[in-house]
Amino acid sequence: MNYKEQITRLLDKLDDRALEFIYRIIKRILG
Repeated sequence: MNYKEQITRLLDKLDDRALEFIYRIIKRILG
């Protein structure tokens, strides 16, 4: 298994709540 498959699986495990949470953090950092 290469790293791309691992990243894809990790993203698949994340639910919408986690993605929204990460999106808010990135938005705050970027201002």
